[in-house]
Amino acid sequence: MMDEKKSLISLKIKVYQLVLILLSLILGYVFIKFTAPLHEIVMAFATAVLLSYLLASPVAFMTRFIRFRAISVGLIFLAFVALISLLVYKITPVIALQVKALKIALPNLISNVDSFLVQISNFLSNNYQIQLPLEYFDKNQLLSQLMTFLTSFNILGFGDTLGGVIFNSVTAVIYVVLTVILSFYMLVDGDRAWKLFLVPFSDKIKTHMGYIKAKIDISLHAYIVGQFEIASLTSLVMLVTYLILGVPYALLFAFAQMLEIIPVIGTWAAIVPCISIIFFTSGASKAFLVLAIYLIYSQFIRDNFIAPKVMGNALGFHPLAIILAIIIGATLKGAFGVIFALPILAMAAAIVDYFVELRRLKVQASRGN
Repeated sequence: MMDEKKSLISLKIKVYQLVLILLSLILGYVFIKFTAPLHEIVMAFATAVLLSYLLASPVAFMTRFIRFRAISVGLIFLAFVALISLLVYKITPVIALQVKALKIALPNLISNVDSFLVQISNFLSNNYQIQLPLEYFDKNQLLSQLMTFLTSFNILGFGDTLGGVIFNSVTAVIYVVLTVILSFYMLVDGDRAWKLFLVPFSDKIKTHMGYIKAKIDISLHAYIVGQFEIASLTSLVMLVTYLILGVPYALLFAFAQMLEIIPVIGTWAAIVPCISIIFFTSGASKAFLVLAIYLIYSQFIRDNFIAPKVMGNALGFHPLAIILAIIIGATLKGAFGVIFALPILAMAAAIVDYFVELRRLKVQASRGN
């Protein structure tokens, strides 16, 4: 009888959780539709939130030594801009040269891929009577698409293009200015702004919203900072690996590994093309060695020692939930949707987790009475 009661309570909690998730998705969809006319302002606010979470820890460290928080935030902003500018100034020319070299080598690379597929097809046909549908592999079309992509990836002109967009587009100027101002004030006076926002609400609602905000702050900070740190560390590990092995396009491949900021999808979207190019340009032995080093680092070192420490307070998501969120985000808002999909999912999960925990405590209290 006791086991049946526990099962019934567990079922009620799961149903309650499912209802909250569905309600969150519906509210999210309504919010996106409602704020469509204010797309730039909403995106500026969302970007400012991500930037404020990313810089929160350095600001907290700086305030230990500088009494005035506004000065600390200003110094961190200047340091952040200086670091980005330095990296772009030093790294951009090298990556541009490697992109140019890859474009030159691309025709030969595609021919090697075609020859390799023909050999595999002949082997399977002679030994297992399996025919690969190579008629669907149009190497000329693939070469054209890759050349177009690499041509559009003009990293040397990125600064000029970005500058032109910012100074020639009123919308872009508003976006950048709003992002900077919002993130600055979130870091300087975010707590007071939150208290002013709560003024119209009752004490009960204030309590709920305070706990929800605390959960969201913890999970989003851990997620945003954690993913950035993990992606940066993976890029550094792979850069050292590529340089030691003498792999061509080492810096370009290491830079591509920053896609790991997007969990699950970004990890393999970065490493698989790199290993494939290494396989057809430097040989199978180097490709398999790179793959082995990456698997040892990612599966044993990163996942067992680094990720649990860095991402300890972040909400864990099932890979299917991550993929679904990214697909929905990309469908609704393109690249911006991909960037903001998982933070939005983290916020929804924090809200659901809070209310499920609240419901569980109420059930336990009713059972105790």
